[in-house]
Amino acid sequence: MRVTRAARGIAIATGTALALVGLTACSGSSPDESSSTAVPESLWDSAVVHTISLSISPDDSDAVIAAYRDSGTRTSARASVTVDGESLDDVGVSIAGDVELDPDSTETDLSALPWLIRLDEFVEGQNIEGDTELLLSANPSATGLNESVALDLQGVTGLATQSAISTRFTVNGGAPKLRLVVENIGESWISDQFDSADSLFVPRADGDYSYRGDEADSYGGVFDEVVGDAGTSRLAKFLEFVDESSDAAFAKKLNNWLDLDSFAAYLAFQKLVTEEGGPSARTALEFSSSSKLMTIVAWDFSEAFTSDATGTDGPVPTNLTERFLAVPDFAEIYDQALIDVSSTLYDTGTAESFLDDRTATLKKQASDLVSKAEINRESKSLEKKILARTP
Repeated sequence: MRVTRAARGIAIATGTALALVGLTACSGSSPDESSSTAVPESLWDSAVVHTISLSISPDDSDAVIAAYRDSGTRTSARASVTVDGESLDDVGVSIAGDVELDPDSTETDLSALPWLIRLDEFVEGQNIEGDTELLLSANPSATGLNESVALDLQGVTGLATQSAISTRFTVNGGAPKLRLVVENIGESWISDQFDSADSLFVPRADGDYSYRGDEADSYGGVFDEVVGDAGTSRLAKFLEFVDESSDAAFAKKLNNWLDLDSFAAYLAFQKLVTEEGGPSARTALEFSSSSKLMTIVAWDFSEAFTSDATGTDGPVPTNLTERFLAVPDFAEIYDQALIDVSSTLYDTGTAESFLDDRTATLKKQASDLVSKAEINRESKSLEKKILARTP
């Protein structure tokens, strides 16, 4: 398996999980500190509730919302953003993910929408600590603990993951709302997560992994190559192999197309953070020109550990998964991955440690946004699900 780099947000978590991944914790806030005095050491410092303020003109926000409500089009508008006191003008903002908007209402809570903030959309090179994109998660919970803990755990497995921070988010000076901000999968993210990476293909929410022929245009409305310029030729050939190869060829040659160990770990991790009947994380395909292999990348854990999903499942490699597990040698790799991942995350108390740290941060610094009772309720519910996965 190609080893990925642990997300920066995990690098500053506290607790016993740090010993497992060889990281060093930064100092967190004291019990008496409030959100106004907790100073983050970096953009992705998960031990601090950050402050993000977005400023967008009513006309521009109305236009963005109207375009999405009327046709599902995600248009972008100019805005200004302040992140932990650092102000940036001329950033691009657009609606991210899937969101239901009341067609009969003219009122929309801007602070509750899943926004994608592109710092460099209108100003080339504009960034914060090298990052150019901030994604306000569509997580339906009050705390976002399920998603942030899932992302923390995914990083411990060695799989590519996203950093996540809790934020005090406001729009146009309105009332703050506790929102989880996640590192968007893109150019800066992929350079962080992979030792060598060339292209990242992200299926659209209504797409799938079906082979559609060799014509590049056949994939234009299904996959977005958000990083790199390899084009869809290798993507099409990979999907053709998955869909149309014989069983014998699939078993013999899949290792020429796919990182098998990483895929087995991906499947094992999904099993451990997905409720029966619940949604799986969305996926993307990373292609390395050096290894010539595809790697399945999981992202969007907004409904991890949940069974009653409120959103729509994104595309997952269903046919690939079924064929992979039908090959005895591959199933053996998966079984071992399930043992290894379960042991690393649950037997050692790593999952509980991450949950405890995230919960403590919210209780100390965000109880004015979400009550301590609600934070405790969601934390305890997640703890039960984690313990249920511990052998």
